[in-house]
Amino acid sequence: MDNTISQIVMSKRQEHSKKPHQIYSKIESLYGEIERIELFARHKRQGWDVWGNQVPKETQNLLEVQ
Repeated sequence: MDNTISQIVMSKRQEHSKKPHQIYSKIESLYGEIERIELFARHKRQGWDVWGNQVPKETQNLLEVQ
């Protein structure tokens, strides 16, 4: 885990509820190569499973419970 990642994000305001792009890289740096899912996603992102009504159904992959 990387303790140098700031919890504060400064970014221009975007569309309603859209996350700034740097959030994804911060999460990836903090947690490394683990399975990730974004709920209420707008787009598919490599290395992430996504779920949301703005993502085409064929790209929605939920993590399998083991």
